[in-house]
Amino acid sequence: MELNDLTIEIKHRESNIVLNFLKIGQLLTTAKKLLEHSEFTPYIERNFSFSPRHARRFMEVFNKFGLLSNGSPLKQLGITKLYLLTYIPNEELDEVIEKVKTEKLKTIEEIKREVDKFKLSNLPAVDTEGERHLKWLREGQALLVLFQDYKFQMSEMYKLKSKITNKLSEWILLRNKFNYTNPGDNILVNKIQEKARLE
Repeated sequence: MELNDLTIEIKHRESNIVLNFLKIGQLLTTAKKLLEHSEFTPYIERNFSFSPRHARRFMEVFNKFGLLSNGSPLKQLGITKLYLLTYIPNEELDEVIEKVKTEKLKTIEEIKREVDKFKLSNLPAVDTEGERHLKWLREGQALLVLFQDYKFQMSEMYKLKSKITNKLSEWILLRNKFNYTNPGDNILVNKIQEKARLE
């Protein structure tokens, strides 16, 4: 079996996981309606291997998206991304899903940052007495988002720097191996090494 065939098979089975996840969410939502409020957690603990917290996740995703049709592109997003999207307000959901489908939001980290933006923008309106304090809180939360973004960017930068360092080492080894020493080669080597020092 070729890699492409394996990938198609895995994606097919992954989409079935999403459909099963949503179906469990539907069944749990129905079961909860049949139980008293205090009975739901013991019911989950008594009957299933997943925790009450995971049960709530099943239900939250189902309540947000319902049962997806076989042709729905949302099946391809996976459970984690669908769960994160439950935090997005319904009126903004189509726009965010479009970003995910077109890979403008590709990774789970990118989706988390998008969710954080909506959490910030949906803080309650301030009153005159508490205005300064709530403004200060908002700015603090905005700073947390910036720090998160900075940490992600630094992580990506270190990965790129490591890749450049490895490529540079390989490139110099090739030069030494084949004894490339004409003046044009030396100018290029000097330029690259100067760039590497500056960075």
